[in-house]
This record gives sequence, C-alpha cells and structure tokens, in this order.
Amino acid sequence: MKNEGVYTIISRLGKFGEIEKLDQMVTGLAKFYRLTLNHGKFIIPVEKEIEQVKMYIEIQKIKYGSRIVVMYDIEADIYGYDTVKLILQPFIENILEHALFQSCVTIKLCAYRDKDTIFFKTIDDGVGMNQERVHQINQRSSGEQAGYSIRNVDERIMLQFGVQYGA
Repeated sequence: MKNEGVYTIISRLGKFGEIEKLDQMVTGLAKFYRLTLNHGKFIIPVEKEIEQVKMYIEIQKIKYGSRIVVMYDIEADIYGYDTVKLILQPFIENILEHALFQSCVTIKLCAYRDKDTIFFKTIDDGVGMNQERVHQINQRSSGEQAGYSIRNVDERIMLQFGVQYGA
C-alpha cells in the first residue's frame, strides 16, 4: 500500500463502498488542487501555503489513517508574509515515502519568524538518513537524482529570494 497512488486509493474506496472516505478524498483533492494552482501565481501568502500542506496531510490521513500523527507549531506572526508556493508538501511527501517504515510516524510542522525571515521545518521520528545521503542531496552539481524534490524547493526559494535563503 505504501506506493499506491491517490487515484488507486479513490478507486479502492469506491469498490469497497467507503463512500464517506471517498467523499473526503475527492473533496480534499479538489481543494488541494485549487490551492496548488492558485491562479497560476508563483508567490503566495504564507497562510495559503500552510492551508495547502494541511489539505495534503488530510488527504494522506485518509490513506494512512492512524499511521500518521501530525502536530503543528505555527507562530501567528508569519502571516502577512509571502512565500514560494509548494515548498512544504514535497517534504511531507518525502516523510511518507522514506520515513514511514514503522507502524506510525509522527510529523511536526513548524513555522516561525526571526526578524524578517520565515523559517519552515518538517520534523519526523522516522528512520532518518545518514550524513552521506544528506551530502548527496545538498550537492547541486550532482548528476544524481538524489533528493530531487528537496533540491527543487531549495532552488525555487533561492531564485526568488537570493542565495542566502534556502537550505
């Protein structure tokens, strides 16, 4: 079930008559895609980014059920700022793909401001990764596909806000 796509899950929910879960999944996907498309805007309010990742998590909770525990530590003073869209969802997706090996994974999503900089953190209690893997992901010139989505987020942030931001 780990690598099943959301469309497979929707099909399975329909076949097994899980109408309430099916409705939640389809409604969640519609909202997720509406937030993701965001009228084609690349820069969005932080509150929209938070709303978008929360909707993604709710969709995944339908799939994984009680195997996902999520805590939020979002400071109110981050609202009113803008960010690059779709920077949190890839990290949550990576957690579900690479850290969910035990019966349950706990995820903590943090967002706070320090002076004029917004910080986002995704923390999990999964198996982790060794230092060599972290180095591979952070190698921008690497031809290897290690950490593609993480590097993509990092590059989009740096393109918008400068090389002093990102990882």
